[in-house]
Amino acid sequence: MGEQLGQPVVIDNRPGASGTLGTAAAHQAPADGYTLVLSTLSSQITGPLIVPKAPFDGVKGFTPIGGFAQLTVVLLGSQSMPVRTYKELVAYAHANPGKINYGTPGNGSGPHLTT
Repeated sequence: MGEQLGQPVVIDNRPGASGTLGTAAAHQAPADGYTLVLSTLSSQITGPLIVPKAPFDGVKGFTPIGGFAQLTVVLLGSQSMPVRTYKELVAYAHANPGKINYGTPGNGSGPHLTT
């Protein structure tokens, strides 16, 4: 990207809170046209809805430039689980409360809300 723009590009990864921390940092940067934020719906829309007193408005606080990716959510499990379909997983979870764990990138993220 730096070569195409003819100037240095600095990447400042700020993980945490499903992307809300990095998005807030970008929002607080001077509006000089030199700060871009690579965002997901979880950090742009969901984060401000579930974070009390979010430091930005995900819709009004940014100017969208364009999309670049479309993601698919996949549910995977251990082969040792006695289920092979989503319907069987739901039935197993109901029959075995507290015995299933899952991992996501964080609260409010797309995979968290999907699960």
